[in-house]
Amino acid sequence: MPLRMELVPDPARGPGHGILRIVGLSPAAAGRLAIVVQRNQGTETFLGEGGRWTTQPVTHLVGEAGREASGEATVGLGPDLVDPIATLPPNCMVMFTVEADGAKDQGRVAVRGLMPSAAAGAGAENGPAVVRHEEPLTVADPEPDPLPEPEPEPVLVAEYEPLVPDPAHLIDEPKKKMSPGVIGLGAVLVLILLAGGWYFAGLPPFGKGLEAPQPPAETPVATPAVRPPADGPIDSRDALSRYLATDPAADAAVAKAKELAGQGRLDFAMLVYQYASRLGSAEASLALGHMYDPDTWSKAASPMDKPDAETAAYWYEPAAQAGNVEAQRRLGKILLDLPQGGAGNRDKAKDWLGKAAAQGDAEAKALLEQAK
Repeated sequence: MPLRMELVPDPARGPGHGILRIVGLSPAAAGRLAIVVQRNQGTETFLGEGGRWTTQPVTHLVGEAGREASGEATVGLGPDLVDPIATLPPNCMVMFTVEADGAKDQGRVAVRGLMPSAAAGAGAENGPAVVRHEEPLTVADPEPDPLPEPEPEPVLVAEYEPLVPDPAHLIDEPKKKMSPGVIGLGAVLVLILLAGGWYFAGLPPFGKGLEAPQPPAETPVATPAVRPPADGPIDSRDALSRYLATDPAADAAVAKAKELAGQGRLDFAMLVYQYASRLGSAEASLALGHMYDPDTWSKAASPMDKPDAETAAYWYEPAAQAGNVEAQRRLGKILLDLPQGGAGNRDKAKDWLGKAAAQGDAEAKALLEQAK
């Protein structure tokens, strides 16, 4: 099984130093490790002495691998290896061949946030020269500081002199006596008003009485609005970001990638395929392999300028591990055709071709016979 490796900065030693994490290294491996470094760009693909790239493989002796509780092996790397790797372009793939106790294996290295030695002298104004070999992150603009609230203006309270009652208004005037006629007329008016109120209220004997009070109507609870998915046309990077922000399922993302490829947006299709592949879609990994495979690459089907067999093998592998027959066959064929790796590559190629042949793939059987 290929090694899984990650090269990250060493915060204790600073720029120009890194920590290589290896998953899959034999527990019996002891002593110093021997590493061959290779890139997938340029004509001089092997890292030689003094940080120079050359056409021939060069073995670099590094320290002994430490062991984590999880079984992961770690080893520190210095500027001779870190500086040339840290200054590679982000789209360059790095492969390590690791030898320990006579066992040799290789794998792709995920390079994350390495800083070359030159970054140690960078001024704070420009910041460290960090070369990141990973997907760019979208950073939101910082929110502005809130404006200070204005201080409340003081409330002016007018001063008033206390009111003093006029003693002249406190003298009771003599009460006047009302005549009997006026009293009688007032009583009749009161009775008429009472009877009218009784009638208009609908009380017996004029009506059926007051109806029982009704309970107040319930106020409907507002349902929060659900943001619809970004299902509009993907014709820009912003539209693509909005679509991926909805976290579509892997199958839906594969369908969207096929739609984009049919519209000629191969660059967007590749990004959506990569999203689906990270969710575990074997179909997406197979489609990405097709975009790099020399046997399937074309300008009409891939956004890449030229094919790249090693990158195709990288994308075929997860699909092959998931049991995809075509991915197993194509991965085996690429490993047979790769010039470097020797017998190790041929053994892996036969293994993948054998798995595809066991599932009834006739082409894989024919390739397996040729490899014997």
